[in-house]
Amino acid sequence: LAHLGLLRTESEQMPSEEHIRVTGKTVHLRKGPGTEYASAGIAKNGEIFAVPDTDSWTPIRAAGGVLWISEKYCAAA
Repeated sequence: LAHLGLLRTESEQMPSEEHIRVTGKTVHLRKGPGTEYASAGIAKNGEIFAVPDTDSWTPIRAAGGVLWISEKYCAAA
């Protein structure tokens, strides 16, 4: 995935970016938030990915599912 620009090695990480590390053995990368979405690739244990800016919108659990809320109207609790 590094060749696609989706994966950075630890030396390439920018300190201001938020990152996640894959903890499962192999994990599908999905085109949407759920197993009903097609797989776009496979991530392997230990790989690190940058978390993109979501234009100030964040996912929340509400009404029995995941909805999105503008970050300018909420704060960490």
